[in-house]
Amino acid sequence: MTEYPTTWQQYRLPDGREFAIAVCGFSGRVRHLTIDHDIMRQTCIRCNMINDGKCSSATHCLALECPLNHSEHEQLMHMLDMWTDEPADEDSVKQLGEKTVVGCLVEMARRISDSLAADATKK
Repeated sequence: MTEYPTTWQQYRLPDGREFAIAVCGFSGRVRHLTIDHDIMRQTCIRCNMINDGKCSSATHCLALECPLNHSEHEQLMHMLDMWTDEPADEDSVKQLGEKTVVGCLVEMARRISDSLAADATKK
């Protein structure tokens, strides 16, 4: 069994709202996202374990491109503290190309992941 650390990064939107991302040490992609600085989640989500090709976070992870990911839509809603998915606002649909809130957040996580990978190759 191999332990992969999670790295938390804090962000601020131009309007001042804050959010944090959890970057998976295995895939290098965003595995979780929190609004504001959710210290409890950042304290609890510290690593994921991989054993025999199976990830301990496989069913609750935003890194849908990861070959070990098995997250379902309902679990993504739960991760984002939503009971049901909702239509996204018009600006989000225009910017992210997704029609639901969960779809927008997953797309935002994908774009941040791609940006992290691009930044890493520049170094």
